[in-house]
Amino acid sequence: MIVTMADGSVVAYNPGDSAFIMLCGALIILMVPGVALLYSGLVRRKNALSLLLLCLLALAITAFQWYAPPSAPPLGPLAPTSY
Repeated sequence: MIVTMADGSVVAYNPGDSAFIMLCGALIILMVPGVALLYSGLVRRKNALSLLLLCLLALAITAFQWYAPPSAPPLGPLAPTSY
């Protein structure tokens, strides 16, 4: 994919690289509940729910930081506030 920026510069993206990043992100999203179940199985019953929620919170914070400007790594120069 070739994109022309507002300042006239041309940026080329490889669709294979973008697909790989999306696949890796999807696999991580699938991995987090497995880790949460593993961790909750290692503790007593009263602490299991807190560990499940802790892993879910870590996933939510990471997802927000991944897409939040100005540090949006998957967007590169298309990030809203690139340096």
